Amino acid sequence: MKRLSLLTLAIAWSINCSAQISLNEYRHRVEEYSHSLAATRWAIDGAEADLRRARIGYLPRLDAAGDFYVNFRSQRTSDGSFIRPYSFGISPVISARLYDGGATRAAVGVASANVDIARATEEFTALEVRYAADYAYWNLLATTHLSLARDYYTRIVRSLREVVQARFDDGYTGRGDLLMVETQLSDAIYNQTVAQQTAIKALHNFNTLMGEATSTKWSPTDSLSVAPPKPQRVPIDTVMARRPDVWSAIRSVDRAEWGVSAARAGYNPSIAMSVSASYATVNPNIRTRMQLDGGAGVSLNIPIFAWGERRQAVRSARAVVVQSELALSELLDQVRREEADAWSDVEKTLDEVRQCEASLDIATENLSLSTFSYTEGQIAILDVLSAQLSWIQLFTNAISARMAYRNALATYARITGIPHNL
Repeated sequence: MKRLSLLTLAIAWSINCSAQISLNEYRHRVEEYSHSLAATRWAIDGAEADLRRARIGYLPRLDAAGDFYVNFRSQRTSDGSFIRPYSFGISPVISARLYDGGATRAAVGVASANVDIARATEEFTALEVRYAADYAYWNLLATTHLSLARDYYTRIVRSLREVVQARFDDGYTGRGDLLMVETQLSDAIYNQTVAQQTAIKALHNFNTLMGEATSTKWSPTDSLSVAPPKPQRVPIDTVMARRPDVWSAIRSVDRAEWGVSAARAGYNPSIAMSVSASYATVNPNIRTRMQLDGGAGVSLNIPIFAWGERRQAVRSARAVVVQSELALSELLDQVRREEADAWSDVEKTLDEVRQCEASLDIATENLSLSTFSYTEGQIAILDVLSAQLSWIQLFTNAISARMAYRNALATYARITGIPHNL
């Protein structure tokens, strides 16, 4: 009977769906459609642009300024001529910071850390998207199987009702037996409706994650019935090295330390040089004669006294460093706890799968035997109803246990940062 019911579920599932899709293909589609993953890629582009812009601070720059001035009234000179009522000129300037107290170096360090943090964020988001895809895939299978199991159970109860109705019509049983079966049938129909609604919502989530129409039907090709083998446990040091959020937290500490250098740089001596030229009218502009001129210069700025402003700025930046280090330590503790919990879930859910499968075999045999015995008039209707309830409960537990094991594997893959073959 167990084999028959599973076969019935598989046939019904394949008939109701139109397109087949594997887990790997579904993951790929979800990753391609994911808005959050696309946003992290744009964040990387922005961080890399900021890094290139920060590095430009090492290079000299060219600026140019121009001016044009007009007097509304002409002026007479001593010889009787008039001064031209306008003047104009252009002045290109090449400037470079020979030493800026380490401000440019700190800016490059901060920007470089931001690039690494953006890339780590992309990797972490990819793990989250992959987990969401795995959960949606197996949840669709589990809820659909549960819905089909409830439908199969309703047909079992309805078949029993027909037997009881026939025995009641022939006077072999009382109305109480018929009423008990009617009650169980009504409850079975209700639970079937609830299971169908849950499966529909799972399908909506399945389609939404990859950008398809919510009503599109799919036939997942990966099997929920076959439990994959338990993976090898990943050493905690490997987990720490693979976790993108740990790497991001480490680089956040580095970024905070560069922030200390940046806070200090504004109060360090700075040296700059410039080379300028000018091409402008002479003053006074009598004959519109142009003159070319230029020069070079070096400037030195040494902050001397700012009422302790430098000390307070550095102290504030160091506080950010300490906060980043504490956040990193807290994250490491969280990762250790998450890995331990996730591995415990893998082990326990696998045990649940094995236990539920063994119990389901017993319940299936008991249901078959009870149904036959009642038909032969050897047992009461309550024994059959109890066997039916036990069977659907254990069948539901078996599907839920398989789903829980798949979810535990997906969670462990997300936490360790190492994908597993689910």
